[in-house]
Amino acid sequence: MKFKQGVSIRGLREEMHFALGQIDAAANSMTPTYVPTCTSGVDGKHSPTSLHYDGRAVDIRTRDLPPESVDEFEWRIRAHLSDDYDVVLERDHIHVEWQPKRPS
Repeated sequence: MKFKQGVSIRGLREEMHFALGQIDAAANSMTPTYVPTCTSGVDGKHSPTSLHYDGRAVDIRTRDLPPESVDEFEWRIRAHLSDDYDVVLERDHIHVEWQPKRPS
């Protein structure tokens, strides 16, 4: 996993550190493999209720992938994470957040 310059993961919850490892595993399971780039952790400008500010979300750049591989990568991330994670394909990144469906 690479991190865009200035990205902060200080204060990222343990569940999101786990997710970063699973995102790496998803990338490594693709052919050809590649190294994903995290473009936002607890930093950046997001909506006021964003889970980024609580250390429960990260963004992963998609422009490094061929366009025909983006959906597959999104699917592979979902397959590596439980239902407590939301994986959302945005225009230029994949947003991954930890939002448990049951009390923790």
